[in-house]
Amino acid sequence: MKLDELLLLIPLAVSIVSIIIAGMSYNTSRKALRLSESEHDEKKLPIISYLIDSFSFDINNENYCFFAVSYTNQSSLQQSFKHLELEIDFIDIDGMHGKSTTFPCHEIFPPAIYKEYKKLQTPLNLQAKETVSGWITFKIPTCKHRKVQVQSYRVIGITSDGKFSKVESFLLRHITNE
Repeated sequence: MKLDELLLLIPLAVSIVSIIIAGMSYNTSRKALRLSESEHDEKKLPIISYLIDSFSFDINNENYCFFAVSYTNQSSLQQSFKHLELEIDFIDIDGMHGKSTTFPCHEIFPPAIYKEYKKLQTPLNLQAKETVSGWITFKIPTCKHRKVQVQSYRVIGITSDGKFSKVESFLLRHITNE
C-alpha cells in the first residue's frame, strides 16, 4: 500500500467511527425523549372521584344531602379543587327538564357522620399521587312554585386549571337523627 492510499483510508475510518457515534447518540436521545414524554403525560393525569356513600336528611325543616367522596390525584404534580358544587338534574310536573347548582354548607353537620371521614373544605389541595376521603354537605334547593322529581345528584370538583371531576348518585337514602 502506498502512502496516498493510506491517507485516503484515515478519513474513511474517521467517518465510520462518527457514523457509529451518531447512531449511539440517536438511540440515547430517543430514549430520553420517550422518558420526557412519559413524565409529561404523567403530569397531566386527572383527579379520579369515587362516591363512597350518600344520603339526605332534614334539619329545621330544611332538606340537606351528604356525600362521602374519595379523590385520588393520579398526577405527579400537586393539584387542587378551587371549589366543589352540587348539580341537580330534575323534571317538573309538566315534564320540563332543569338543573340547579348549589355550593357546600360548611356549617351543617349530618346526623350520622362516619368518624373515619373528615370534612372536605375548598380549596382542596391534593399532593402528587395522594388520595383524600371526606364528606361534603349541601342544602338541596327547593322550588316552592312547582313539584319536581330529582333525576340525579352530581358532585363536581373544579380544578384550578378548569378541569372537572364528577361523582353521581341517582338515589339518596333519607335518614333521621333518632
